[in-house]
Amino acid sequence: MKTQMKKTTTEFIYSCESEFLTIQADEEMNRASTYQSCENAMESLNNSSHGRIRMRGETREHNVIIEVVDNGPGIIKEALVKIFVPFFTTKKARFRYWIEPVATDHAMHNGTLTVESVPECEDCF
Repeated sequence: MKTQMKKTTTEFIYSCESEFLTIQADEEMNRASTYQSCENAMESLNNSSHGRIRMRGETREHNVIIEVVDNGPGIIKEALVKIFVPFFTTKKARFRYWIEPVATDHAMHNGTLTVESVPECEDCF
């Protein structure tokens, strides 16, 4: 991921409220789903000259929250309602089925995956 980030003008911002923020999950699955979320954010920016990805870790009401936010074009309303349907995609890229496996990974660890999209402003997973 770092190599891909260096090839773009995308700004990557990381913040975590505590160095002791931990989750109980399969490390490899968590790493893969986090990578896929960042990969999708990079794809949505499509080498934008003002691209920005923010990854944030925090706790809310005793839950660990990891957010990946990008300032890409947003997700159209028609796609947003189908986004967690297995094999649904609007992409032609190689990682075309990424969202459903990420949601499944979160569910296996008693977590959830949510999405908020503001067209032409930001997406937050």
